[in-house]
Amino acid sequence: MPKILIALLFLLGPGYALAQTEAYIYPTTADYKADKPIVAPLLIEKRSKGTIVLSGGSDYKIAHPENKELSKKLRKEYFLVMCNDSLFVNCHFIGGNWYGLSFYRNNHYIFFVGCASSLLDNNEFISGQGVIVGGLVGADAATARYNYVIDLTNKSTHLVEPAYMKNIFGETELYERYKNEKNPYLTETVKKYLAEFYK
Repeated sequence: MPKILIALLFLLGPGYALAQTEAYIYPTTADYKADKPIVAPLLIEKRSKGTIVLSGGSDYKIAHPENKELSKKLRKEYFLVMCNDSLFVNCHFIGGNWYGLSFYRNNHYIFFVGCASSLLDNNEFISGQGVIVGGLVGADAATARYNYVIDLTNKSTHLVEPAYMKNIFGETELYERYKNEKNPYLTETVKKYLAEFYK
């Protein structure tokens, strides 16, 4: 087998399925807030890095094992999927593909990690991994991840950055500490301050 083909197969790698399991689909944020899901058995697959490099999109593919119409709606119409205690957000609604995993949520906000989106402009941003991104191309651009937040009250989605987080933390000492962190864009940094603020 040619070496280049072997390298490509290694790069693609397998996806990691969480197995077919009962899940709760929330077509809209209103359905989520009202706790009115569609219950269905779904396949939730962790996409491999190689697949993401080749076709872009976020980290999780969600589909119904048999119902093609439901799978189509899961890709481009339905907003949220809950499986066990994990909440997945459809990144189609921010100009991406597939689903990102929520890392913090309460009655007012859903924070999640996703691929590049229409919420980014041409300025440099720092991704959730702490990587400065601005003009990234190829594999780096495809695999860069960003933190987003859904405001359930205003039904809007935003990039998580210090300027926006001031709306949540207010003019507080905690916000000042968060803003002055070496890298306030890191997912773990955002999680730490959210946990402290909402404790």
